[in-house]
Amino acid sequence: MPLEVLPLTGDSIEWDAFVRSTPGGSPFHLVAWKRAVESSFGHRPHYVMAVGEHGIEGVLPLFEVRGLLGGRGLISVPYGVYGGICARSAPARQILLAHARELARRVGAGYVELRHRAGQELDLPTKSLYVTFSRPIMADDDENLMAIPRKQRRMTRQGPSSVSTANSACNTSMRSTTSTLTASTHWARRSFRAGCSPPSSRSFRRNASS
Repeated sequence: MPLEVLPLTGDSIEWDAFVRSTPGGSPFHLVAWKRAVESSFGHRPHYVMAVGEHGIEGVLPLFEVRGLLGGRGLISVPYGVYGGICARSAPARQILLAHARELARRVGAGYVELRHRAGQELDLPTKSLYVTFSRPIMADDDENLMAIPRKQRRMTRQGPSSVSTANSACNTSMRSTTSTLTASTHWARRSFRAGCSPPSSRSFRRNASS
């Protein structure tokens, strides 16, 4: 059975199970993120799957997003630091990429932005605007503090009240979100960069954690 691209319908169990079991999957690929973005900001989603003889072989979450100065783009995914194609094979990646190009042509999008953490073996132009750093989070606060380089650690100690307030707000939001999005121990073994700044509305945080 050749691969075909199908839209995500009402049943999201197989989609989420695939994302959780596939390298390259992230909380931003899960259907909970789709519901939060769609409900809070009204962006039109285009969630598609590459399906073969043995079921799902790849997924691609996309949203139509209008720019502040006009124009339209397809982004995978808005308000998330990761996204893009999540697939187990090169053919699945290629058919999803071809679908994204065709979809952009149909809806009049000027660009497609795929927020991959790695190249995905796709010959695409890239921008290196951000750098991700990660390390295991220890249970002991002092141990986490000592892991910060000395100069930055001193700066952190100089503003404990403001830093604590900001981190508390961010961590509370992200804990409520990731507790829902990462219910399995499979997710607990991974670390993801979880940016806190773009989705600042209360409705988004509420929808993401529901």
